[in-house]
Amino acid sequence: MPDTQSFFSNCTDSPKVVVVILNWNGMRDTLECLASVDVLNYPNYLAVVVDNGSFDESVEAIRTAYPHIQIIETGRNLGYAGGNNVGMQWAINQSADYILLLNNDTVVDAGLLDEYVKCAENRLDGALFSAKIFYFNRPTVLWNAGSDWLPLQGCHATRGSQKQDDGSFDQVCETAYANGCAFFARADVLREVGFFDESFFLIYEETDLSYRVKKAGYKIYYVPTAKLWHKVSASLDGDDSPIARYFNARNQLLWSRRHLGWLDRLRVYRHVLHRLRSAFFPRFHLGEREGGLPRSVVWGLSSWWREVMRNLSASGNHAELMGLRDYFLARFGDCPQDVRSLPKQVRQR
Repeated sequence: MPDTQSFFSNCTDSPKVVVVILNWNGMRDTLECLASVDVLNYPNYLAVVVDNGSFDESVEAIRTAYPHIQIIETGRNLGYAGGNNVGMQWAINQSADYILLLNNDTVVDAGLLDEYVKCAENRLDGALFSAKIFYFNRPTVLWNAGSDWLPLQGCHATRGSQKQDDGSFDQVCETAYANGCAFFARADVLREVGFFDESFFLIYEETDLSYRVKKAGYKIYYVPTAKLWHKVSASLDGDDSPIARYFNARNQLLWSRRHLGWLDRLRVYRHVLHRLRSAFFPRFHLGEREGGLPRSVVWGLSSWWREVMRNLSASGNHAELMGLRDYFLARFGDCPQDVRSLPKQVRQR
């Protein structure tokens, strides 16, 4: 392949953008994502695929379908954080002005980069930018329109989730963090602040970097005119999969330790405990009243205990407990193989 610098346009003053797409055994999704990226309107961008050691023939399929797109093979699964760090370093080596980290399970609007760059060029205090993200299978329903930190609840709240796009989220505004689904960043700020912390492996790494960027004095903006459609955690088998729940449990606490004061951390712990209580311990209800109150209590306790045992055996709940265990044991990076071996099932609630 010729020098990648030659792929940037010499006929435009538009900033140079590198689009990094991370792939791990997601051949079909990545090809569909690349089809939308390939027809972006923006005049001065490169796309690069970072393959995290796939074994599903992804590399061959991508190379055949898109021979003009650079493919970087890491040789092993480095996670979202590690794989994208490879892509960001490559982009900086190409003298990119901006970098877009794009989930492979997305399809983008043709004007995505135009809108991101326009906002970034007009808001020079911004370092990271987040898009208006819709559900892929419900194309007018919002998945993410920015986020807010709720200190009293000890958690982040997603704006617009599950709502029809009726124009209520059409203003550029600050957001608590830039969503990793379509993470648009100034390359010079990444040079200054650094890349993702690979201790997270995946989930919360973009929140961690967002908070580091804010501590460095920059702002993070939600850009409603930058649009894309997301298949929602296709690589994780859904937000409720054992893998997702493991990393969410462990990394939420790791992030809070890095960025919150003691009072806010206590609120995060309270939020986690409330989630665990609702996951494992259903509300107690009296059983049938036939035979009087004692029999009612016995039946109620019996039914409640059976439900507790079902919840304890649920793979998602088990994965969440393993995530909490590994946080307190300071085991970070990739999850144990035991988590990946857990059967996929709907969370028991």
